[in-house]
Amino acid sequence: MSDAEVITDYCIGATAAVKTVNLYATVPLESIQKVYLDRHSLTSVQLLRILFHEFWKKEVEWVSSDVQPELLQSGEAALVIGDKTFHWQDRFPVVYDLAEEWIRFTGKPFVFAAWITRKPISDEWKEQLNAAFAYGLSHLDEVVESLRTTGITADVLMEYYTRHISYQLDNSKREGLSLYLQKARLLPALQY
Repeated sequence: MSDAEVITDYCIGATAAVKTVNLYATVPLESIQKVYLDRHSLTSVQLLRILFHEFWKKEVEWVSSDVQPELLQSGEAALVIGDKTFHWQDRFPVVYDLAEEWIRFTGKPFVFAAWITRKPISDEWKEQLNAAFAYGLSHLDEVVESLRTTGITADVLMEYYTRHISYQLDNSKREGLSLYLQKARLLPALQY
């Protein structure tokens, strides 16, 4: 992405456990043989592959498929992202928070999403985007209220938005993002 430009001062990042990008398993890491991948986030899939390849030094079979928790067999694990993780939390003896694992191995925060463009945009647009993100962050109570139909309590959502996501795209997150992109480029193509 050498021609891409980050266009805001904000991101969806983590400086500790993020709680919503997890690997769930019935067995410890060394016994995992097959991993089901949630395809809703290519960033998270690549992060998991980096963790297995570079840090955990383990080869597994990758399966592109959403899986129900009760269908996981011994030796299997599932990458689950987003709100679904709130419903999986207490169902498995082994849970790896991918942001926490990345930070443990690299010492860098992780950026799950940033706003980028390949075409130049005006400084005025950048300022408007930054103002919109600042406004949203200063009105998280309204965001939480709008999500009450998800079945997740307001307290859990507020904790998630205020303690587990880090929004400021600072230099340390830029370094973490650069390291992630460097490692992701070295991965072989995923064969399902």
